[in-house]
Amino acid sequence: MNEKELKRKINGLRNEIDHRNKKLKAIYHELEFYKGEADTLRAKRNQLNEKARRLRGEAKSFIIKRNSVNKEIGRLKNKRASFIEKIKTLTEDIKETKGYRDELNRIAGAPDALLTEIYHRDIEKLLEKDIPVEDEIRLFDKILEVKDRLMAAKKADTVHGKVSFTYEEVKKLNQNIDGINKSIQSLVEESQESHQRAMNIYKEIDVISEESSQAHKKLVERYDLMNHLRGQIGSIKEEIKSVQKKLAPFVDEWEKIRHERDERRKSQDALKAKEKLQSRKRISIDDFRVLLEKNEIDLPVAK
Repeated sequence: MNEKELKRKINGLRNEIDHRNKKLKAIYHELEFYKGEADTLRAKRNQLNEKARRLRGEAKSFIIKRNSVNKEIGRLKNKRASFIEKIKTLTEDIKETKGYRDELNRIAGAPDALLTEIYHRDIEKLLEKDIPVEDEIRLFDKILEVKDRLMAAKKADTVHGKVSFTYEEVKKLNQNIDGINKSIQSLVEESQESHQRAMNIYKEIDVISEESSQAHKKLVERYDLMNHLRGQIGSIKEEIKSVQKKLAPFVDEWEKIRHERDERRKSQDALKAKEKLQSRKRISIDDFRVLLEKNEIDLPVAK
């Protein structure tokens, strides 16, 4: 292979290497771009995951509060149920007692005050007035009858008092139930508010999680692209090594030819310089250097 062909071959191989180096540069630039995107996506995903974690803590606190309020609502409902059951029992008792009172009032046939007045008037008449025996017997029987009726009236009053007392108990229980109902209503609203806030947070978490998933998906895509580019880099580097291996012998051959050419040129230059020196013509620094390199001139050694 002559020098021209050798030079053409070397330049062709060097152009191949330059071409691959340019491809490497472009791939490194693209890889750096994807790396920047990956860093941004990773930071975004991590920030979203941290926000979702914090929101889950907030939602959990609302759920705990809701459950605590619901527990209190359950306790109040049980208490209200016991009051309602007690009212039911007292109402049955009132019903029975009123029936007994009404029966006593039926027996008495008149109010306690009127029967008392009749009773004392008849006793006084029996004790103080002189009346026939037949009338006295009838009056005595009447007094006994009024007495029985009076006792029934007094007992009816006592039973009525018991009914009134029981009514007051029922009234108080109903007031307590009203208070419990208000408390339950307030707690139900509080529970619903906590539940709704938790649900709103979970909806926000769903949106954030979806956004995080999309960021992670894109991040994985960037990793795949980067791995593909790294694979290309490895392949191109191997190609460059292969071309450099092919190039090395041609470069060595070129260096050998150039060296031989330079040596021939230097020999010619040295011969011309030597002729100048022998003819005592003026020589240049370059001529002097060539003569030294070819050992055509000796320098005096200092003693």
